Formats: sequence, C-alpha cells, structure tokens
Amino acid sequence: MLKYFKKYDLIDYLIFLYVFFLPFIKIGIVIIHYTFSISDFILIIILFRYLVYIYKKGINLFNINKSVRIFISLYGLFFISILMSTIWVKNINNAIAEVLAYLYAFGVIIAFTLYLFEKQEHGVFVVFMGFVYVSFVVAIFSLTGFLPIDIKKIFYDSTKYRFLMVKTSQLAMFLLISFGIYLISINYLMEKIRHNIILNILFPPLVTIAIFFTQSRTATFVSAIFLLYFYIRYMNLWNKKVFLFMFAFFLSLLIYFIIKPPDYIKRAISVFYAISKGEYIDNIRVIMFKRAIEIFIEHPFFGVGLGNFKGNYFTHEAHNTILALLSQTGMIGTIPFIIFVGWYFVTVVFKFTKNIYKRLDYLIIFGGLFVYHMEHYVLRERWNWVFFVYILFFSYLLYKGKIKIDKNN
Repeated sequence: MLKYFKKYDLIDYLIFLYVFFLPFIKIGIVIIHYTFSISDFILIIILFRYLVYIYKKGINLFNINKSVRIFISLYGLFFISILMSTIWVKNINNAIAEVLAYLYAFGVIIAFTLYLFEKQEHGVFVVFMGFVYVSFVVAIFSLTGFLPIDIKKIFYDSTKYRFLMVKTSQLAMFLLISFGIYLISINYLMEKIRHNIILNILFPPLVTIAIFFTQSRTATFVSAIFLLYFYIRYMNLWNKKVFLFMFAFFLSLLIYFIIKPPDYIKRAISVFYAISKGEYIDNIRVIMFKRAIEIFIEHPFFGVGLGNFKGNYFTHEAHNTILALLSQTGMIGTIPFIIFVGWYFVTVVFKFTKNIYKRLDYLIIFGGLFVYHMEHYVLRERWNWVFFVYILFFSYLLYKGKIKIDKNN
C-alpha cells in the first residue's frame, strides 16, 4: 500500500500522520483536562503550512465550494453560541477545557478543508488510508488481551481495551468512525485495494473485535450492525464460497460470544441480552438524563455552561449529546447544533448523493453513529470533525463525478 504514497508530497504525509496518531492521545502534554498529543503538534505544522501557502499563492478561500463555506459558517455559529454559555459558569477551568476542545475542532475543520480542497481525490485516499492503517494497528494490539503478561496493562484498563487513549469510549467511537469511513469509501477505492487480503478480509472483523474488547455496549451493537451490513453489501469482494465461509465463521463467533462470553467482553455482549428483553437503556443513564432535563428546564436559554454539568449538578456527564448540550448550553447552543447537523445530513444524503446504494451506506453509518451519540457525549473529540469534513468532501466529489464508483457496486 505504501507504493501509493510515492507520488505524494510533504502535506500528504503530515495529514496521514495526523490521522495515524489520533488514537495516541494519552501521550502528550496535559493542559487542564486536555492532552496536547502528537497529532496536535502535527496540526500546528499543517495550519502553518497553509498560512504560508495561502500567502504565497494568493488563494481566494471564497472559491471553495458553497456547501463547504456553509458548513464552516454553521460550525462557527455553533461555536459562538456555546461560547456564550460560559458567561455564568461555576467552574471556569472546566468551561475553558471544553471551549479549547471545540476551538481545536475548528482548527481541524479548517486544516482538512484546505487540504481536501487542494488535493481532491488524492487527499481523500490519504485520509482514508490513515484511518485504515491506524485502526488495523489498534485492532492488532487489542489481541494483547489474550496474553497473560504485563503488556496488557499498557493497553487495557482492567478488562476494557483503550489502546493509548484516556477513555474506552473514545477508542470505541474512533473505531466506529474508522469503520464508517471504510464502508463509505470502499466502493470507490475497490480497484486500488481489491486484491489486498488484509483490508478486504481481516480489517472489518478485526476492528469489530477490537470494539467488542472496549466493552462499550452501544459500540458493540453498532459495530455488529456495520459488520453484518459490510458482508451483505460487499459480498462480491470474494467468490461466493469464500464469502459464505467468512460470513458463517464470524456469525458463529458472534453467536458463541453471546452464548458463552469470555470475561473481557461480557459487559459488551450484555447489550444483546438487554435488547432481547426490551431494555434499551440502563438505570444510571435514566437518572442522568432526567437530571439533565431538569437542569435544562431550570436554565433553558444558556444552560449551566460548557463542562459544568459534571461535578456541579451530577457525578457524571450527561451521556447523550443533545441532553449534554441542552443542560450545558441551553437553547442558545443546541438549536444551532441541530441546524448544523440537519443541514449536513440533508446535503450529504439527499443533495450530493443520487445513487440509492450509496445513500443507504450513508444512512447506515449516520444511523449507527447517531445511536452512539445518544448514549455518549463525545462530540468534542478530534476524529468527529475529521469525519465530518471527509464525508462532506467525499460526497461532493462523487456528486461532481471526480470520484468514480466501482461499476460492480
């Protein structure tokens, strides 16, 4: 695969390395609650490069596609609105930490927008391979859970796999996004990687297993859906006999895990038992959701401020993106976010996407990530915003015919 990078220049490598080191956020300099990691240093170099590039080339940023400009503008409106919620906060340090995360997200949006605007299809491939390579590495290291040696302590928090992230929920979300990018992109990159056994056969199930090992119940459910969809959607990756064997093998493995789950995935697999009993949410989430709604009713306009729900009004964060925004930023922050997401969804799925199968791909991926966001508050994480920019450009390039969908898909 590295042969494809020979024709790429320094900025391509920087972007690739930024994506590749995203799961290494435990390694870095801690500022309040934020770790300044390897990827963050690389992002500064990328942004500096584009400042110089724009100055020398005299690029008019208004030449960027109108939809991309709207995307950036809507995010800017959202950022300003959540910033207003910090005026009356109780804990200013927590508020600053949250603001820095969303300010950082704006930097990610600008960097990747400029890069994909400059590189087009080549840039899409670089970002894609960054996610695929690092996710494959993360998946391989998840297998250290089987080893009865100290190396497991580096990558596991007790029985939960987190690689080199702070929280297991972060890793679960990152791997879901990587899987989503893989599913979205595979039918255009098919000709380039059709004969790559590692990607086509091992990547989807290995990433799914790594997600299981994080012990995230929601991510386990979503990844199982993604994997099932992958085998149904892309059965022509192999001949029918190979496909049936792989499908039967991993379906049997999943059933075995459900019937007799090992200790390191018992919590993750429990989601299937809960769903079979009609239980879709645990008691602690019910309590925190009720508390978040109460806080919103008490502070409907500006909320209690970013980062100020946990510790001041409840022991945990509101594990739901909308309720977290409602309780912390009120209507002033939540409405711009809903407008932003609504516009984004309609633009990608209905404006830029005409192929019914590709539209189904988007619906599956967005649906799965929506479920995860309704059970967790991980909106501030870096990879979310790389994903947003990537999918917007990918769908736009497909719409313009600059990316050709494989005729077999």
